[in-house]
Amino acid sequence: MRKPILLIVLAFIVLMANYCSSTKLTGVEKLSLVYTNYVDSFYAVSQQFNNIVQENATDSNLIRWHFRNYRIAYKKIELFVDYYYPSTAKAINGPALFEVEAENPAKPNPPSGFQVLEEKLFPFFDTGSITLMKEQAALMESLALRLKASSTTLTFTDQHFFDILKTSIIRIETMGITGFDTPILQSAIKELQVSLEALRDYTNTYTKEEDSNKALLRLSFAIDYLKSNHSFDDFDRAFFITEFLNPLSNDLALLQQKLNIPYFNESRPLHVSATTIFDRNAWNAWFYSPIQKDVSNKQMIALGEKLFYDNRLSLNQTRSCASCHQANKAFTDGKIKSKSFDGKKLILRNTPTILYAGLQPLQFADSRLVYLEDQAKQVIENPNELHGNLKIAALVLQKDQLMQDQFLQSYKDSAISPGNIQTAIAAFIRSKSVFNTPFDQYMRGNKKAMSDEAVKGFNLFMGKAKCGTCHFMPLFNGVVPPHFNTMESEVIGVPSTNKSPYTLDADSGKYSMYQSMLHLHAFKTPTIRNASKTAPYMHNGVYADLQSVLDFYNKGGGKGLGINVTNQTLPSNPLNLSTTEIQAIIQFIETLTDQ
Repeated sequence: MRKPILLIVLAFIVLMANYCSSTKLTGVEKLSLVYTNYVDSFYAVSQQFNNIVQENATDSNLIRWHFRNYRIAYKKIELFVDYYYPSTAKAINGPALFEVEAENPAKPNPPSGFQVLEEKLFPFFDTGSITLMKEQAALMESLALRLKASSTTLTFTDQHFFDILKTSIIRIETMGITGFDTPILQSAIKELQVSLEALRDYTNTYTKEEDSNKALLRLSFAIDYLKSNHSFDDFDRAFFITEFLNPLSNDLALLQQKLNIPYFNESRPLHVSATTIFDRNAWNAWFYSPIQKDVSNKQMIALGEKLFYDNRLSLNQTRSCASCHQANKAFTDGKIKSKSFDGKKLILRNTPTILYAGLQPLQFADSRLVYLEDQAKQVIENPNELHGNLKIAALVLQKDQLMQDQFLQSYKDSAISPGNIQTAIAAFIRSKSVFNTPFDQYMRGNKKAMSDEAVKGFNLFMGKAKCGTCHFMPLFNGVVPPHFNTMESEVIGVPSTNKSPYTLDADSGKYSMYQSMLHLHAFKTPTIRNASKTAPYMHNGVYADLQSVLDFYNKGGGKGLGINVTNQTLPSNPLNLSTTEIQAIIQFIETLTDQ
């Protein structure tokens, strides 16, 4: 079965090459032909894989060999599939985790695709899952057929293509180099070569443009580097990003400008004009606001800061937001848990930082709110926190002439109101994402900003330690690249104390909102930017230092400690990090401290 299909694919490639060379086509027309060719190849490989699984289900070596080729075929079209058909992309290559929809929490959607198959094929062939393998192989062939059927009707534009190129590079540097979608095989670095070769083929459709030669040459250099450096654990990710991916992003941006191809005029988490994810002003915190538009000004931000420190927002005017979010502790309070408003008990969870809190689509550790504006209201009116009332606070502030003037400067003709109090505080918090750490400076070209040991720690963080598969670069929180519009939560099995015998912390986390057992003890993945200043750690403050946190992950989370966490999403296998490797990771985390 294999030989005839491959011969047909090769014949089609030759036919298309001859057609392109003898016909004057536009860049997007040639691009469409290249994409269609790769989709046809993917479908042929999909048919072949399905046939082999159905007919030779016990031939583990044969199935594994074809599985690897199957993944490679997908990597050639992934950038377009993820861009145009995100639900299909998730079905083909999404995480092997059940997904809960808010409207139907009792019936989670099962995972599908490569990562489900990978768990059954590696490191050991699961003979008890042959029926599941057959179902997955058949499903994936149907998805491939759907892509093939739509490939000839897909409308390409120059504007979309350059947007896809940028998205593809973001995916490679944030997820590809971490092994996010190959958690067991760890074939990520080898697959990067395939992704970049396909990227070169797509970009080559613009070969008549002089500036495209720079991008093509840069791609060739990157591909050559990957050919000689494909060890997952030893791969120098920092070097690859700064020497190849960032310059490539610049080359493509220059080519887009020369071709007079405009950027899309829409609000996004990453500004459409940003060249790389490390640009100083690349990020748009207002994307995560109710109107997705920046309505702030310097006066509003200053007003928000003043309100952040204003005790009059609390019931008896003795507590402010800053009581628990202290600037000298990276806007945390250094306590395991803060005291409640009445001083008789502790609030439910450890105080998080407000730094970079504006760059996330969900708020609170249990993800119960979307917008910072609503978070401000809930904290102010929570009986255990400020125990205030925004309507009463607005009346109190109206008696202050200076405050009236500041509201007028911020909102022009608007009065002091609960809504404006919320918006001002949210504007202040959104301004606290400055991207001025040694790490950011290093990624912008200052190689002296990080020590060799910290660079080693970054490479471990993004590779062997698997931290970067949940704390996604460059925000280093759970906002999922490359589109940055969804937020992950994880069940990691946090213990109630840091002493053996260990028991699971009782906080139900996201379960309290969704009432789904998959979300029992699930918490939003927080940013580790400025983490060197935000001890103690975890939602319950159980770990006093970063060493303890990394020891916890190194052992495999709660399961690794011997706790029965049936729904743990964190891999429970030990990471086998050495003492020196853990120290290197800590040194890297310290470079995420804003200057």
